[in-house]
Amino acid sequence: MVSGTPAAGTYGTYSYTVTVTDSKGNTATSSNCTLVIAATPIVVTCAATTNGQVGLMYSSGVTATGGTGGYTYALASGTLPAGVTLNPATGVISGTPAAGTYGTYSYTVTVTDSKGNTATSSNCTLVIAATPIVVTCAPTTNGQVGLMYSSGVTATGGTGGYTYALASGTLPTGVTLNPATGVISGTPAAGTYGTYSYTVTVTDSKGNTATSSNCTLVIAANPDRRDLRGHDQRTGRPDV
Repeated sequence: MVSGTPAAGTYGTYSYTVTVTDSKGNTATSSNCTLVIAATPIVVTCAATTNGQVGLMYSSGVTATGGTGGYTYALASGTLPAGVTLNPATGVISGTPAAGTYGTYSYTVTVTDSKGNTATSSNCTLVIAATPIVVTCAPTTNGQVGLMYSSGVTATGGTGGYTYALASGTLPTGVTLNPATGVISGTPAAGTYGTYSYTVTVTDSKGNTATSSNCTLVIAANPDRRDLRGHDQRTGRPDV
């Protein structure tokens, strides 16, 4: 009986003969015998890091064990985000996800060893997050009672499709925030001179949110104390 556990790396074809000797010393030798030892099956494991972000470098490797080594890697199904590729020699998936490539990507990878044995991974997943939303205060921070004011809060990042909402603070009477555009506009009413502090929360099309830092709008009184109707800005009453 030929028995035992073939050691790691001993795959291949073995030829041998066996000589048998009986109790009287008689001998005979077998014809040529063959034993073929197969390599262990290839096992392919998905990349361990399954999350990335648009605009930031991503790198994680598909790995393989078993087979005869000398692996090559190829995308068998699915896609990767633009800017991210699979290295066919190492199995490393790396690159910087391009703008707008946020979302969930599913893929499989086939590994081939030096003897042509193949195996394919289970379904792998890579989730690319959008860049964080950044909200910038309206650049024009000064207005005047009785004069039209207009300046916009802006947002970048996220998935677009923004909506804007006043999160804290107030705006002067006559001035409002457009929820679709972020523009703050209107004519400050009589008596609304002063400094206004506020913050704005932006929500993108996927429900991601961010809030601005504290924004300021300074409304000056009309230089002659009267608004366009001739009313005293401090009292709102006709100037007599």
